Amino acid sequence: MTSSRATTDPAIPSAAKRNEKRRQWSLALGERAAAFVEAWVAAGRTGVPAAEIAETLKVSDRTLQRCLRDTFQKTLREMTAEERFEQAEHLVRSTDLAFSEVAIRVGYTSQSRMNEAFQHRIGISPGAARRESLEEGS
Repeated sequence: MTSSRATTDPAIPSAAKRNEKRRQWSLALGERAAAFVEAWVAAGRTGVPAAEIAETLKVSDRTLQRCLRDTFQKTLREMTAEERFEQAEHLVRSTDLAFSEVAIRVGYTSQSRMNEAFQHRIGISPGAARRESLEEGS
């Protein structure tokens, strides 16, 4: 007789249920990590330390990185760069802060690094982005 306890015992979750639970856990962890990155960048801090996030979330660095990759298809570095750019773009388009101040507030190491990010991501300078926003608002 070849009966498998795993397939007949309702107390043992199926592989599909375990995978779904793992996916939900990974998603929740990824979202918490993303909130940490957003707060870190909003505070104007530069490098986002994986070890600190992992420790805060009570997981290993490797587990954190895997959850971010599985949830967002991005590394922590990519998420940080994206969040930094989004916050900088928002400040450039919605305030009259000097570009050097915007760069400092979101954690770019210099205004030229922020300019490079704008050119790379949207193909225009921060000044051109601000002018676009002002023209749209007129």
